[in-house]
Amino acid sequence: MRKYLSQIIAFTNYAIFSISWFLVSLLTKEIREELMLDNQQAVFITNAIFLAKIFGALLAWGLFYKFGLKIGYFIGALLIGISGVLMQYVGDIDFIKPFYFIVFLRFLGGLGGAVAIVALIPIAQKHFANEPKKLNIIRTCNVNSNMVGSIIAFAFSTSILAYFNGEWRDALVFFGWVNIALVVLWLFVDSKDEKKESKNTTSSKILKTTLKQPILWAMVLFYMGPLFFLDTTAFHVLLYIKDELVLNGTFTEQQAIKITSIFPTTISVILLFSPFIGVVLNNKGVSIQKILSFSAPCLIPVVCLYFLKSEYMFYLAAVCGGILFGIIVAVVFMIPSYYLKNQPELLSYVVSIFWAFTYILLFTNNQLAAYIYDNFHTYNFIFLYMIVLLAITPFALLLLKKQKIS
Repeated sequence: MRKYLSQIIAFTNYAIFSISWFLVSLLTKEIREELMLDNQQAVFITNAIFLAKIFGALLAWGLFYKFGLKIGYFIGALLIGISGVLMQYVGDIDFIKPFYFIVFLRFLGGLGGAVAIVALIPIAQKHFANEPKKLNIIRTCNVNSNMVGSIIAFAFSTSILAYFNGEWRDALVFFGWVNIALVVLWLFVDSKDEKKESKNTTSSKILKTTLKQPILWAMVLFYMGPLFFLDTTAFHVLLYIKDELVLNGTFTEQQAIKITSIFPTTISVILLFSPFIGVVLNNKGVSIQKILSFSAPCLIPVVCLYFLKSEYMFYLAAVCGGILFGIIVAVVFMIPSYYLKNQPELLSYVVSIFWAFTYILLFTNNQLAAYIYDNFHTYNFIFLYMIVLLAITPFALLLLKKQKIS
């Protein structure tokens, strides 16, 4: 019973973090006006978490190496709660400008959030390594906690703000205290780590061992294209509709408003359920390779979206893109559990480095996409770049063949 409670608390803790994370993003206008910030400052408040997650994934590796999975997760997750609770002092400390303080707190929360999401897979692995079917379901649920939290924030941000009488600080402080309560409860519920790395093993040797794992690079290749697709959907596709397709007469203003509302919402809803397609297939004995083959046709509407500019093609691409990304997510996090099922420490290190590379690549790809648009003044090259990233995803299968099961 305790192992199930441990998973529920870890899932809820990250979902709560995601609610507060996206709530700040949705309240950017209100925060900007209250703190008298310019647009760049307001946007940087949100981007601070993405920057923190690059360092946070590396911090997770260090914490797990030094303290083990249980204490490492506790320290990281505690940072989430502390960053939320301290939000009540934004604007009340005379010698610190509100902008710098809120960015610091967001960065602190991002560090903790990165440690928390890295730990979700090893925590599930620790308790269910000998129950692969349950492990598949629980691992996918844990990874999906981010999407659950973001959808709750999108759906109920107005209600949450109204409950706290429009005081966004009070809302974030409340979620911070909930995070602290959950992680303290988790500390008592979760079992001790079964074993630790030998004291004779240096951190540099562990890092080299981690970087030499073919599955690490297979996971990066699998995830890079679909993640950029999701990111492109969030940022560039909606601008593409407004900046190009409306101006050139492809869509009317009313159509553009309708598409920009339905398109991202459809992807979000599909992503709640699509990861479980991969889980169900794998639990029925379907191999990772065949699962990926099953998802391949979903690429067709996504690619056609940028050549057949139809309203219904956008909706079809949203459904297929959500299915594709969900299946890829399920497969990516099956890989370390399958190949390193008897090495939980190495598994946690691989996942930590994987997330570090993921956030670095996401940041780099976004900067490259911005550079492409600034220089060519069209989104077509961005979409072409995304298609290339998606096209190289299958090459990750070659790396999996080099990995031994241990």
